[in-house]
Amino acid sequence: MSAVSFGHEYALQEVCIANLQSKRVLECYPPRSREDRFNFLVSKVKFAASGRNTFKHSLRSGEVDVYHCFVKDNLVYLCYTSAEAKLRVVYNFLAELEECYANGQSGNDFLRSLLDKWNQPDADKVNAARVKVDQIKQVMIQNIEKALVRGAALNELEDRTNHLAESAQAFESSARELKCKFIREKWKLIAIIVGIIVGIIIIIVVAVVASNGGRRLLADIDVD
Repeated sequence: MSAVSFGHEYALQEVCIANLQSKRVLECYPPRSREDRFNFLVSKVKFAASGRNTFKHSLRSGEVDVYHCFVKDNLVYLCYTSAEAKLRVVYNFLAELEECYANGQSGNDFLRSLLDKWNQPDADKVNAARVKVDQIKQVMIQNIEKALVRGAALNELEDRTNHLAESAQAFESSARELKCKFIREKWKLIAIIVGIIVGIIIIIVVAVVASNGGRRLLADIDVD
C-alpha cells in the first residue's frame, strides 16, 4: 500500500492511536491503515512504557518505513512520515495529538485536520513562534515574581521606616521633656544659690548693723 503523500518535506502521512495493553488500534487516519501497518506494529513492536522514539521498519520490497511514537498512560501515538520529515515537527505534532485526545477530541475529521495543520510549510515557523511566546511568557512570569518579592521587600522597608519614624518622634518627645526637666532643675538650683547668697548678705548686713549699734551705745555711755 502506498502512503498518502502531501508533496513536501513535512509529510506526516498516517497517524494512529492504540492501547498498548489490549494491543488494539483505537483511532487511525486514513482509516484503511487499521487493517495493515498499524495493527502489525502495535501487535509486534515492544514499546517503552513512556516517552518518544523513532524507528524504521524494513519491508520485503526493500523500502524502509519511518515511524515516530509517543507513549503516555498506556497509549501509543504513532505517526508514519516521509524520511525528510523534521523530528521537531513530528514530535510537536504527536504532543498536540496526545493533549487533544486526552481532552476528548477524536475521530477522522480531527485527525485529518491535525495532519493538515502540521503539514503546512510554515508549521515549523508557527511552532518556533509558539516556543518564543512561551519563553517570553516565562520571562514575564519570572519578572512578575521578582517584582512581587521586591514589592514585599519594599513594604517591609516601608514598615521599618515608619517604625523608625515613630521611634524618632518618641525619642524627640522624650528629649524635649528631659530638656525641660533639666531647665527646671537648673533654675531651681540657681534660685537656691541666689537665696543662699541673699540670706548670707542679710546676715552680714544684720551683723554689721548690730555691731555699729553696739559701738554707738558704748560711746554714749563713755560720754556720760
